[in-house]
Amino acid sequence: MSDAHDAIDAAIAETDRLRRSLKKSGTTQVRSTEERALIKATALTWFRTHRPLVAKTTDGHLLEDVDGLFKDLLGSSDHAAMRSGYDTSLKAIRNELAELRIHSISVAPIQPAVTVDDPPDFAPLIADAMMQGILIRRWRECSACISAGAPLAATVMMGAFWRRSSWRASITK
Repeated sequence: MSDAHDAIDAAIAETDRLRRSLKKSGTTQVRSTEERALIKATALTWFRTHRPLVAKTTDGHLLEDVDGLFKDLLGSSDHAAMRSGYDTSLKAIRNELAELRIHSISVAPIQPAVTVDDPPDFAPLIADAMMQGILIRRWRECSACISAGAPLAATVMMGAFWRRSSWRASITK
């Protein structure tokens, strides 16, 4: 799952699957350990897998209602609760997830800021064209590290860049 929309779709599918599964039995209460484990697993999958993906692109207050419903579902899985109560809860969860899906489509994903640092003109410092090319490549590698969210790697690259340019400049003098 690559984005929030896929995570919401998966959560809706799991909710629908759980609802169908709970309707198969004719008892009024969910007493089976297997059924209660399935309910618990569905709720925990929301919190551990789907919610983190959705939270990246969605404001936290929009998740409060869905989170509350999944918390109630998780809490009721510890005892024999009524099937009708689960059915009502799962319908509400599905409706909230559908609303969340609509919102996730209309809101552009939050992207980290990308830095575009063009390399400077090294000609005044270094006359050798091959060395200028090396420095330009190193500069772009540093920028790529920053864009990828690796500031420590960018710092190491910049240190190597500075050392290389200083060493070469001292030789050409």
